[in-house]
Amino acid sequence: MIARGNVRLVRLVPIESQGRRAFGVLNSRISVDERFNDSLPEDKIEEWNPA
Repeated sequence: MIARGNVRLVRLVPIESQGRRAFGVLNSRISVDERFNDSLPEDKIEEWNPA
């Protein structure tokens, strides 16, 4: 229970388990561009990792 003074504000309860997720369930809904694993150009790498 979370309270402010003597006033109860929130009652905490455990969430119900959703069960195990199946691997690949979104396989037909998500597509990854063939360039996903290509290296970034050097200028973009420098933008992400300023020295």
